[in-house]
Amino acid sequence: MSTNHYNLGYEFFQEKKNEVLSNEQLKQMHPLFRRGYRTAQEDFMKRNNRSFPITLANIPTRGETFVPSWNDILAATRRPRFQKLHAPHMAPVLNMLIKSVEDNSSDIKRYADVVRKVDEGFDIILQYGYDCGILDSNDLSKYNYIAK
Repeated sequence: MSTNHYNLGYEFFQEKKNEVLSNEQLKQMHPLFRRGYRTAQEDFMKRNNRSFPITLANIPTRGETFVPSWNDILAATRRPRFQKLHAPHMAPVLNMLIKSVEDNSSDIKRYADVVRKVDEGFDIILQYGYDCGILDSNDLSKYNYIAK
């Protein structure tokens, strides 16, 4: 008897796809009927929803070359370490950092390389500030950098 309710729910959805039961109507049915009905819905969605790949072979491969855009580099500077660079008076320094990463884009193969280049560029800026006497070791410790 129990599998009969499940099969009825499954077959009901298969036969009457145009007549979708509302939640109130479905709640009035037997629990196994509901399970069969919902299973039929899921099976139908799996067969007909082609927007999301369900097997590894259907996933499109990424292009060989990753070319970082200005927004990719800017996103790498949104981490807490670079918070001071987003102040209005530091905009030229931020733009210089982004431009230097963009100029070296031939070395970049993935987004992790963008993050590494931004870190290296920021370390150069901090070292220059330390060498000029603008920053001291206390300032550098806030940015997790040790002067060379």
